[in-house]
Amino acid sequence: MSVPDWFDPKMLVGISAGSYRLENVLGFGGFGAVYSTRDGKGNPLAVKVLYPPNSDLPADMEEYARRQTQFLREIAFAGRFNDHPNIMNIKAEGFLSWQPTGDFDSPVSSSVSDESFNLPYYVTDFLHDGVDRRTQDGLFDPEEAVRIAIQVCEALEALHSEDPPLFHLDLNPANIRLAEDGSAIVTDFGLMRRERVQHAVTTTLPQWLPPIVMAPEQIAGSDQDGRTDIYQVGALLFHMLTGKNRVEFGVMVLVEDRPDSPRSLATIIEQCTRNNKDLRFQDVTSLKNALAHAKQSWFHKYIVGPYLVTKAFLSTVEAQVPPVWQVWRSTAAWIFAAFFVLALSWAVGWIFPPTPIKITIASSSTKKEWLIAAVNSFYQDSRSDRRYQLSGFLPRLIGQPIEVEILLEEVRDGDFSHYRSGTMIRDILSDDSDRRHIEPTIASPADQSYIRRLRKSWSGSTAEKQWSAKLGRDLSADDIVDAQSPDLLATPLIIAMWESHAVSLGCWPTPVPSCSWKTLASIASAPDGWGKVGHPERGALQYGMGAVGKSNSATITQVLICMAGAGKRSGLVLTDVLPKSPCGDAMVAFNQGDIVFFEKSEWALVEMQARGPEFLDAVTTYEEEVIELNREGGATRGDPIVAVYPQDGTVQPTHPFAILRGAPWVEARKAEAAQVFLDYLLSFEQQLRLAEQGFRPVHPDVAWGDEFRRYGATPDANLVLVDLPEPDVIDAVVNLWECIRGNNCP
Repeated sequence: MSVPDWFDPKMLVGISAGSYRLENVLGFGGFGAVYSTRDGKGNPLAVKVLYPPNSDLPADMEEYARRQTQFLREIAFAGRFNDHPNIMNIKAEGFLSWQPTGDFDSPVSSSVSDESFNLPYYVTDFLHDGVDRRTQDGLFDPEEAVRIAIQVCEALEALHSEDPPLFHLDLNPANIRLAEDGSAIVTDFGLMRRERVQHAVTTTLPQWLPPIVMAPEQIAGSDQDGRTDIYQVGALLFHMLTGKNRVEFGVMVLVEDRPDSPRSLATIIEQCTRNNKDLRFQDVTSLKNALAHAKQSWFHKYIVGPYLVTKAFLSTVEAQVPPVWQVWRSTAAWIFAAFFVLALSWAVGWIFPPTPIKITIASSSTKKEWLIAAVNSFYQDSRSDRRYQLSGFLPRLIGQPIEVEILLEEVRDGDFSHYRSGTMIRDILSDDSDRRHIEPTIASPADQSYIRRLRKSWSGSTAEKQWSAKLGRDLSADDIVDAQSPDLLATPLIIAMWESHAVSLGCWPTPVPSCSWKTLASIASAPDGWGKVGHPERGALQYGMGAVGKSNSATITQVLICMAGAGKRSGLVLTDVLPKSPCGDAMVAFNQGDIVFFEKSEWALVEMQARGPEFLDAVTTYEEEVIELNREGGATRGDPIVAVYPQDGTVQPTHPFAILRGAPWVEARKAEAAQVFLDYLLSFEQQLRLAEQGFRPVHPDVAWGDEFRRYGATPDANLVLVDLPEPDVIDAVVNLWECIRGNNCP
């Protein structure tokens, strides 16, 4: 099947497929045309639409019904793998109604053309780049080609592991798209077949299947199975490396044309593309493992490869000069030999830069945007700037670059995000049998109190016991954290509140003494809620926060309420944290409000802004979060969200940078690299970026504050700072909160 004689894909431009408008034709193939579109946020997407019938003749209508069935089956097959990173994601599907208009030469009779066509479609990600487009611009680097082939194998593993197995059978270059990060996405499931007998499935040869990947059994129209997919992976890889058709060229072309590719790839491709299916790889996992081990040897990569390239160049030049001039070959040989010796000597110290030393950081989520940007820029600078490298040694005079990896927390199954401070410390102290265990070089929670907790809890922790057993010595007395853990930034804990609410409480623009946790607790516990302060129309206090015991802001909120009830700004002790006490009474009063809990405080703030004061009156979060929210869009309801600074106490987390120098998993050289990274984060440039993102920098020369006022913060507001208690007292507050929420306090 091809495009119907009377139909031009441009005819559908401008019509709607569900909530998506077809904008431009991206391409068309054997079954349908692909159009560009956008979602409600303006993100580009692609829509594939089945061609209409060629005419209303019985044969054409029967063919159209068959193609429609196959198209819908393609949607059903692909939709089952929406969570797979290497298989296209079906975002929407349906039927679009279209009535041809305008003048065109159509064999479709009036009985069909007078009625709307109901054409099936599906919406997927817009993937502009693909293997077909890339090979038109030039051949793939061997490492990238192998990586793409491995990812195609991973997609096939998912298909072949179905019961019964599914076979793709159309892995041509146009159907392997490339995402922005370079990962391969397998698309177009029009030829997908389900295994119906034990070993094989038979299908006729589609006319539009490209010869680049056409397996012998497809040419012959004989049985096809998973080994047909394996053939196509090998043929695809051959094409990416050579730009040629495997049927027309032997694998030695790869060896001759691409001396930079591993020799083992030729062997792998040869085994994939044998005519006899029984001599190929028998399952895709075996092929994937073989590709994963197809490494270029050091000798071949740096000695044989350059030699072959130079030899080919000399041969080309020799063929183009008159015979009388070919005496130059002897001289060229000596020049090449001298060049080769010099290059080899230079390579010993320079062309093999040392492998970057890798360090890891577990960081609280509040500063994630700044940290991600800093890590990326640091790696680039470390590759070229001697200041951000470790001292080298002969012959590595250029120093050793440093690479930083940010460790992520699994917030929910399969959902990873930057760490919350409490779970960060827990995961460092756990072992592999617990929820998760991490071994960072650097820990950067939101507050110094978590570093104190880490020091205090190391002795007797499961991680300490495991490492003590592994090393055969007692580590319980070791201090795993540097004696000094300098601060990176400051961002006060505040209450994000609608400006109208803040004004009514005397919290905006300048907070008065009654702007306090105690006032909020009294509103929460009052039968008429906001009526206690003259606004009964607002109903009960609706408050949002993170998960207490996991989220730093939520945990500190309960501590501050406890301290406000106890009338303390420091020195909170265990005997203060009792159900029948001023601390307990304040916590009971506050928690009588309508409190909504989220995994993280920033998620609560986003929901508050999106759903309005009918959903939440206030959220505990950080000053920076309010600034970021307002900078990115602000209040869309005419009532902005502002930062409120309670006058009976708050904290200003400073995000320490703690190098775990004494941890058994941190080598001395990694600790040295962490110190280099710390110096980078404390530099003027990086601290200036902090200020631009709404944090209070610690660098004395960085000016800040003017922009804060534009986005709902008051940088010169009076901060009544309190001293957080010891970790065991904070734990007692969390335990008291849990019993209050569960109504089971003694």
